[in-house]
Amino acid sequence: MLAIDVKVKFYGSLATGIGSEININMPAGSTLMDLLRLLSQKNSEINPENPNLIIFINDAESHLYGGLKAKLNDNDVISILPAAHGG
Repeated sequence: MLAIDVKVKFYGSLATGIGSEININMPAGSTLMDLLRLLSQKNSEINPENPNLIIFINDAESHLYGGLKAKLNDNDVISILPAAHGG
């Protein structure tokens, strides 16, 4: 397989300029970091350096798959949420 298709769901302010859900075609072997770098071109809040993102891969926290180094698979569903902080 040379490419994979992943569905990405955005919540809160992260949907600005992108929408609440998109499908993305990526090269096989792509990682979560690769995906975030690609998405940062559409919304600067979505980037690997942002510590205020909560990311799920197929309804499980991304750190269970290796965090930003997690390899993405065909038909994965990635959910990206902004962390809520109070003061």
